[in-house]
Amino acid sequence: KNNAIFPIFAKEIVLATGGLGRIFLHTTNPIGARGDGIAMAYRAGVRVINLEYVQFHPTTFYHKESERFLISESLRGNGAILLNSKGERFMEKYHKNSELASRDIVSRSIHNEIIKTESENVFLDISFKDSNWIKERFPSIYTKCLRHGIDITKEPIPVVPSAHYSCGGIFVDKMANTTMKSLKAVGEVACTGLHGANRLASTSLLEGLLWGKIAGIDIIKRL
Repeated sequence: KNNAIFPIFAKEIVLATGGLGRIFLHTTNPIGARGDGIAMAYRAGVRVINLEYVQFHPTTFYHKESERFLISESLRGNGAILLNSKGERFMEKYHKNSELASRDIVSRSIHNEIIKTESENVFLDISFKDSNWIKERFPSIYTKCLRHGIDITKEPIPVVPSAHYSCGGIFVDKMANTTMKSLKAVGEVACTGLHGANRLASTSLLEGLLWGKIAGIDIIKRL
């Protein structure tokens, strides 16, 4: 509160500061996720790796007065199509699987289309499906979009790709140890190597639970 910097001493320290999405224009990450833990570790000389491996979610709700929130990939899985600002379907020219291509391909394709058409976003359209089915299948997305004046049963959803998950971070071993003695890192701030460059959603839950538990058990043993 006083903008004062003061030391806190500990025998063991665990960094669990989350990701870095907030350094991007569009992100799904909460306000605190600015990469602070990575920056602190880097300044202290701790090894960091794969920081370029930032996974983008291809479809997040776009509204100038709203935080970005996920528009689930299951919409595309259930037949929703992507349209550019001219109302043209475009994914077919980027990949043979069209809207069902992997996250990185869909994100890059949307980004390219936004630049080409000099627009701020594209649109995800599922309004051609039965309205009652949409409401029952996607109640949360329907309600959230409606709050911002978008009825997804009648019109397409404005979307943009957003920084979603940092697959790189502070290098750790199987015991969550960093390259600095008595400093561990767990969760999204760490890079365990589980994700590669294109993570699968549930892998981060596994990683957080497993490395968090291992780190705690190891610290108890050390102390």
